[in-house]
Amino acid sequence: MKKTLLALLLALVMILSVMPMSASAEAKDIFITYVDGWTELDPAADPCSPILTEIANKTGLRINFNVVDGDRADVLMANGELGDLVMIYSASDLLTAIESELVIEMSELVKEHAPNIAANADRLKMAEVLSGTEDGTYYFLPVQTGSEGAPGTPYHSLYLTRWDLYKQLGSPEITNLDEYLDMLIEMQKLEPKTADGKTVYAYSLNFESVRDVVWPWHYTFGYYTSNDFINTNINTGEMVYEPLDENGPFWSILEYFNKVNKAGLLDPDSFTQTSDDRKAKVTAGQVLCPIWSSYGGGFEAANETADSFKGFQVLPVEGTTYWCNSYYTGGWDACFVGITSTCEDPASALKLLDFLSTEEGARLINSGVQGVHWDYDANGVPVVDETIIKNYMEWNADWSALGAQDGIFQSITGPGIGEIHSDGYPMNLFLTGQVFEKQLNACDIDYCETYGAAYPMEVLLKKMEEGTINDHINDIFDMRVVTGMGSAPEDIARIDEMICNKALELVPSVIMAEDFAAAKAEALETLWGYRGEEARGWWQARHDSLTELFCGE
Repeated sequence: MKKTLLALLLALVMILSVMPMSASAEAKDIFITYVDGWTELDPAADPCSPILTEIANKTGLRINFNVVDGDRADVLMANGELGDLVMIYSASDLLTAIESELVIEMSELVKEHAPNIAANADRLKMAEVLSGTEDGTYYFLPVQTGSEGAPGTPYHSLYLTRWDLYKQLGSPEITNLDEYLDMLIEMQKLEPKTADGKTVYAYSLNFESVRDVVWPWHYTFGYYTSNDFINTNINTGEMVYEPLDENGPFWSILEYFNKVNKAGLLDPDSFTQTSDDRKAKVTAGQVLCPIWSSYGGGFEAANETADSFKGFQVLPVEGTTYWCNSYYTGGWDACFVGITSTCEDPASALKLLDFLSTEEGARLINSGVQGVHWDYDANGVPVVDETIIKNYMEWNADWSALGAQDGIFQSITGPGIGEIHSDGYPMNLFLTGQVFEKQLNACDIDYCETYGAAYPMEVLLKKMEEGTINDHINDIFDMRVVTGMGSAPEDIARIDEMICNKALELVPSVIMAEDFAAAKAEALETLWGYRGEEARGWWQARHDSLTELFCGE
């Protein structure tokens, strides 16, 4: 396992060849290799992206790149071709990279050559925590610091509902999941079969990890994950070890699905199917509550007409907590960049990272080139070009060729996509009403008219302003605690793996149990028997130490 982890870790490599240049000289090439990253840009295209061209104009550094798999990365490692920067996509792999001397210490270099990075004390403190040091030194920088903003449509929810059938039922007020299940029972009676005779269910699921089990609860009631099984309650700041904590999301959602199953509304294929199978059933009209908002697009597109509003919307149930306005004080917990030990010119490598840590660089990365893809109107409001919005909505070849928000950029950018620019608007201008209001289908329009909103997420945002629904911002929860959890030592990690594997194995029998309480008690006894006290104690101590560090408690 350790060998595999190290191989994956060392595979996440950026190769950058950078040199200082005079204003009159041609831009110098920077070659970046991403392993297991994602991009929709064609690295062979010339020019590859107008954003890359603008970066070269601003910095004198021309980026070339490639995205390769782990096998190719192993070859690069064997040949010592690590270049200048390395990108790691898992906090659990950082210490291994440091111990294997893959990266160099960065703090003094940042002080000397990266004023914009140096100005973000919270980012540097998180860099120190993630590097496992206590003396102000660090080997990696987190990215995407600050606000994630709010999407135009709520991401996911247990309350994501067939809106047309909900209205047929008279739009009943829902205050909890028991009332919601009673409503789903009545809703299924309105449409027990699809037009081609397939059974309609309330939920169709798939379980490939403990996180797959609990995510719907997290998105609905406010929990943020550090890994597959450790999360933090956004409204209380308390840590949860999913399979072991009897009052946590894992057991709460299993109890709910147990009730759904007893009502005959759970797809029996939920324990064996893939996510693709599940999505296909949503598209076919077999699911009343798909949970994931992205799953509903096919069904809505197939059924949309001028006078029809078949589709899915999130019911604004009071007391819920939705993924919105997440604030990453110290940066994301999934992308980290360091300077490799083979880098010949660290100062120039930092020059690129420092530019991408400015609001100018972040706006460029996320929204395109000013004067070409967006510009200010007569009132000083940044407005995206209508053709660019059209390309974005269609997600066509022209949009992919632009590269705005592409993975190769977001992996190394300092400010978060929703962080507010000095002009008063997000770094990512596609997170604005100008764009959201152009994305509405018939179902969205009816939903918005019902609640007096301009776009779907605004329905929940208004509730958040009233204080009846929560987002991810409060005086208790600190994202740095979540993102700083890191990984456990090998002995604890082995216990975690045994507990999670057994918990996942028990999911079908618990959901189908006639006596849920008895099945839960028996399962908990089994799981704690895998040295659960030792594992949970280690994680709680880590959580407590970070809470004290960042919150003073």
